[in-house]
Amino acid sequence: MTEQFELTEGGAVLMDGNRLRDEIVAELNAEITAAGRPAVCLATVLVGDDKPSRIYVRNKQRKAAEAAMESRHVELGADASQSEVEEAVGGLARDPGVHGILVQLPLPEGLDADAVLELIPPEKDVDGLTPRSMGRLVRGQRGHVPCTPL
Repeated sequence: MTEQFELTEGGAVLMDGNRLRDEIVAELNAEITAAGRPAVCLATVLVGDDKPSRIYVRNKQRKAAEAAMESRHVELGADASQSEVEEAVGGLARDPGVHGILVQLPLPEGLDADAVLELIPPEKDVDGLTPRSMGRLVRGQRGHVPCTPL
């Protein structure tokens, strides 16, 4: 992966993020394909019709497919109740065929995102956003790390 990094004359390190991403996706594809069945399954949950969120979820699904992952998508309307969202996420959390869960935030106004995220077990919390995952991170324990700064 060293080709993705370049040292400038001023000493800064430049990273070719696209190239690095493509290499990681290709490596994942090879590993997942070699492992065979059951396929690794990433579930995405989108509540509402926020256009940027829809695009972001579509990109996640596309990259999952490129990495040879199975992708499940749960989409609920903006009028979904707290219990409907929790039921959908809880079902994915209990499903042994689902290995990772991404709840696209923000949720529509009136929904408690923290309560929804707390339903995701740490081993399926791909975004590293649950209180348990964040606690593990702060304590220096193994777990998923958020892709964006905290």
